[in-house]
Amino acid sequence: MTEITVTREDGPAGGRYLAAIEGHRAEMTSPKAGALRGKGAGQAQIEKHAECQDVLA
Repeated sequence: MTEITVTREDGPAGGRYLAAIEGHRAEMTSPKAGALRGKGAGQAQIEKHAECQDVLA
């Protein structure tokens, strides 16, 4: 079975997960709750991805 190593890092503005699978690496970052509030990030995501439009309903 393939070994997957996942590590988590936390910082003052957010955190990230790092995964290593068979010599390949992936990274997922996230801001702390409220860090992007009022900046329009949610609206930009909805405009970019039409399948998310129902979130506004």
